[in-house]
Amino acid sequence: RAWTLALAECRFRSIRHCATAAGLGLVDGLQQQCNEIQGFCDTAERRLAETEVDSTRAQISKELKRQRQLLKNLLDARDSFAATLLSRRCKDVDADIRYSCIEALNRWAQLRGEASWKQYLHFAINDDEAKVRAAALLALQPLFRSDDGPLSAEVKSLAEDLRPRILERCHDIDASVSAAALRCACDLAKAEVLKEEDYDRITDLVWDPEAPRRDAACLFVSRFILQEDIFDRTNGTADGSAAKRHLQMLLDFLVEFVKPHFELTERLVASLWRKASCLEDWDAMTSLLLGDELAADQHLAVAFLAEATVRVAFDDWLTKNTMEAEALLQRAARALCPRLPALLSTFQSEKAAMLRTASLCNYLLRFCAQIPPG
Repeated sequence: RAWTLALAECRFRSIRHCATAAGLGLVDGLQQQCNEIQGFCDTAERRLAETEVDSTRAQISKELKRQRQLLKNLLDARDSFAATLLSRRCKDVDADIRYSCIEALNRWAQLRGEASWKQYLHFAINDDEAKVRAAALLALQPLFRSDDGPLSAEVKSLAEDLRPRILERCHDIDASVSAAALRCACDLAKAEVLKEEDYDRITDLVWDPEAPRRDAACLFVSRFILQEDIFDRTNGTADGSAAKRHLQMLLDFLVEFVKPHFELTERLVASLWRKASCLEDWDAMTSLLLGDELAADQHLAVAFLAEATVRVAFDDWLTKNTMEAEALLQRAARALCPRLPALLSTFQSEKAAMLRTASLCNYLLRFCAQIPPG
């Protein structure tokens, strides 16, 4: 410990970085040893509960007491060493050293580390270096996840303190930092830490031109803004009624948040591509395109949604020749090509919708012309 801390103070960056990495590795080693002792203690407690022989119980109890004391000593040594090292190097002038420290915090955060370690994430969120900011936000995510129940009072207090900084980082100039902050925001929303006005600030990022930021914002919207999570592609294709319901939710969202700039629909579709199965159900899409159940704004929105979906699929098929894109285009062609006159007639009174419908027909006909027979 002594020589590691001494070398971590060296004025030469390379030596300082190596010593810091070695020190963080020592903390990882202590943690692994703590895990093994904790496993032994858990096993000993189960054996103690199952054993009825007094002599055996006394032997197990004695060893369990010794191992618990050893575990406490190791945990104290781990925390003391980690806190000393981090207090000196988390603010190092070299970005790589700061990044190594925050990466270590990410590993330890997954173990629900002590509160004394978490304080270093506060200032790392506002670090000058983008990769350090992103690493700090990634380290916060396992702390804020509440899959096993509500957050502890300590973690919830930390989340409430960091909420303004995390929301600020959602609009970070670096898209990777913004995406990491938005994933943190998902955990904050699930833990009911976000305020009502926070949701609109995040929703606006769905229309961002940079894909990482837009994709993360779209995930947030799907989980916490829409009535149902439409990111269901990993669970298979939704049935017809669910697909139509999801499409109608998307149309309501478009009308509420992007009207009259429906041309931004393509950015939403790009983020939903291969994630939302409702975009692949062209029986449901055709029903909405040709039916009379939608209001005027929704009917305009569905023309933009259908055209953007086919365009994204066509570009993907043309450049990457993916099976998913080809399958979607085939379904769209089978559903719409026999109905092209009716489709064009339906939207002829609205110039913007007519232009999108004509573009949709253009992509479908180009696909039909280029696809090999059979």
